[in-house]
Amino acid sequence: MSHFSPSALDIRRPVWKTLSNLFLDTEVRHEIPYAAQVCLVSNLDKQTLNDIWYNELHPILGKNVLSLAGEWGVFPLEWLETQISRHKQSRFRIFLYRSSPIALMSRYMLRDTWSEVLRIQDWLQLWEANKHPAIIQFSSDLISMMLGMNIQSRTYPLSSAERKRIWAEAIKPMHNRLHIEPIAPTNLAHMCDPYRIQQNREHSTSSVHTKQNME
Repeated sequence: MSHFSPSALDIRRPVWKTLSNLFLDTEVRHEIPYAAQVCLVSNLDKQTLNDIWYNELHPILGKNVLSLAGEWGVFPLEWLETQISRHKQSRFRIFLYRSSPIALMSRYMLRDTWSEVLRIQDWLQLWEANKHPAIIQFSSDLISMMLGMNIQSRTYPLSSAERKRIWAEAIKPMHNRLHIEPIAPTNLAHMCDPYRIQQNREHSTSSVHTKQNME
């Protein structure tokens, strides 16, 4: 039997599914914009979102970020729902977890990730809702490119001014907090799309290797 009402489950499931990705043992920083959007769409207040993050997801998934060979694919939603309900129904489990080293260490390791999710969630509210999908896709692709991940060529219905604003207000602040490598200023000045920046990087790297081989 679930600890949550049917209406609460309907709201929580998309949040659980998306936020659980941030506990995977792989690169997840590009998932932050998507997580922020899901939190915003849920219409849950900050207190409830913090409860979901710290008291529902962390007790079940926190140990994965501490594992030397943790889950890197996906956490099945049905399994996650069962584990969370079981944990919430046991006061003894809650007490044991809150006083455990795993709780302290996993919270510490993911503290900046969660702070950025909440910050981007607040920032998205400054934009018109119909802009959100393009903003999220552009932000995620830009972060992915900065992390050296391959991205697809796409069209973003965003003006140059909007792209620069996304960079300045959303992505740039992540640099120090989440240790994301900055882009070359020359690329930022023109605000090329992430795919073009990626292609320019690959071309530059290829040219260097060709030159070295010729020498």
